[in-house]
This record gives sequence, structure tokens and C-alpha cells, in this order.
Amino acid sequence: MSIVRENFINMIGNTPMVKFKYFKKRGINIFIKLEGMNPTGSIKDRTALNLLKNCKIKNKTIIDASSGSFACSLAYLGFILKKKVKVICSSKLTKEKEEFIRHYKGEIKKIGNFTFEGNQYCKKLINKFPNKYVFLDQLHNNHNPLIHFKTTAKEIKNQLKKVDAIVMSLGSGGTALGVSKFFKNSRTKIILVESASKTKLPGVGSFDDGDYETPFIKEIKSKKLYDFIFKVKKNQIKTSYSELRKQGFFCGPQTAALLQATKALLNKKKIRGNIVLISGDSGWKNFHDLKVKFSD
Repeated sequence: MSIVRENFINMIGNTPMVKFKYFKKRGINIFIKLEGMNPTGSIKDRTALNLLKNCKIKNKTIIDASSGSFACSLAYLGFILKKKVKVICSSKLTKEKEEFIRHYKGEIKKIGNFTFEGNQYCKKLINKFPNKYVFLDQLHNNHNPLIHFKTTAKEIKNQLKKVDAIVMSLGSGGTALGVSKFFKNSRTKIILVESASKTKLPGVGSFDDGDYETPFIKEIKSKKLYDFIFKVKKNQIKTSYSELRKQGFFCGPQTAALLQATKALLNKKKIRGNIVLISGDSGWKNFHDLKVKFSD
């Protein structure tokens, strides 16, 4: 049965899950939840929409800090809703994302190497011009993890019923906190993935090298809402990306990092059964890197 959407905002969420064919071990089923199927190709569409719904914009300009994907979501939604958007982006912003933001009339200011630096700039801006801007503050706004508790996690449960493990990356920690809270009283193991030192992967926090640990990440750790944290190096994920590509998955390096962590934990017999990887974005957002650094 075909589904007709009234608009593109209604296309956010309810993303598909596709099985990844893993031939090495019996009794292992890997499923990839394709958040890249959201309108701007990112799980950040969920966060951006929920933050916008829960703030008073009126005639103000929407501002926030982002390394790229959240900025794309804001620019896109702002354009549709006829609201002005200004995004403060770090040096991690790819050319593809920058062009997308400008295409949807988002204003860009580049500051520093980490999203937190942009976040602090936004705070100063809102204090100086309180009547001009509305600051969404994705790094500290509780509506960030809440939407993943209410939608992302619930969708996974409804799609698969039996979930033995969930593998997801640590960026702002919003997705990880919302999903881990939803499954905390179940037997589902929670695996968190971050970048190893001297490795910067889009959507995968590099906390050993100075990335900001948000209150969401601190809550996950203090309440022990996870089973394993796995650190991935850039040179480890080329094979995993190649495997994804061969099966038709057009995802970013983040998804390859999740697959690499999953295979490593399977080899150590730390996880088994039905395993869900939350793929954060579509491959187009980092297409140059995929083509130059990860393709065979």
C-alpha cells in the first residue's frame, strides 16, 4: 500500500531498517536503521524538528552550533517554515554540507574546530541580542534526547520486536541517551562508538582529542546506561565501508565505524542475536571523503 505524505516534514522519522548480510557466524542478524532516509539525509532532522517545535521563534533568527548535519537540518526546515537560520559551524563542515546549507538560504559563520566553541559563541550572541535570536542549543536541550526516546527507540522496538544489541555513535549524545533510556530495563545491550585519538570521523565524537562531552554523554556514563564503549580508528573502517557499499548501503563513515565495532565485538563473543546499527547519515554528506579515503 502506497503512503502519501502531506509535506516533507511528515517524512521525518519512521525510517526503514535493512538487513546487512553477515556470513561469518550463524545466529547473528545485523540490521541497519537508515536515518539517512530522512529528508536531509540525517538523524538530525528528528532533533531539529523537535527543538523547533518546542521554542518560541516569532520573528527571530534561529541560531545553533553544528559540525554540519544538524546545520543542514536547520537550514532546510527553516527554509520550509520561512524562518531565518544562522548556523555556527566548526572546521569539520564538509563542502557538500556547506553547499546544502547555502542552497536553503542558511547563513554560515565558521568558528573553531569543535561544535562546543560555536555553542559558546551562540550564548554570547543571544545575551547580546536577546530580541534578535532564538538559540536552540542542541548540546544541552533535553528535547534532543527526548525525541529519540519517543520515536527512534520506539521504531526500533516495533520494527524488530526482539533486539539483542544496539550499536550507535556518540556525537552530541542525544540519540544515545534517548535510545539507551528506552531500553534500559530490557536485556538489550547498548554499544557506544567513538573515534580513537587522532581520528576524526563525522558523527563520531573524538573525545580523546578535545570534543565536548555534553550533559547527555555524562548522564549515560554516570548512570551506566551502556554495556561497551568501542573506539574506532580511521584506518580500520575501510574494509567495513567496502562491505556496506557492496551491499548497496550509501552511508557515511559513521556507519562503517559502527560496523567495525560490531564485528570486533562479535569476534570477542560480547554480543550476538539481533543487532541494530543506527546509521546516522547518507553518504552524500561526506562523499568526497568516501571517494578519496575509503573507496577501494
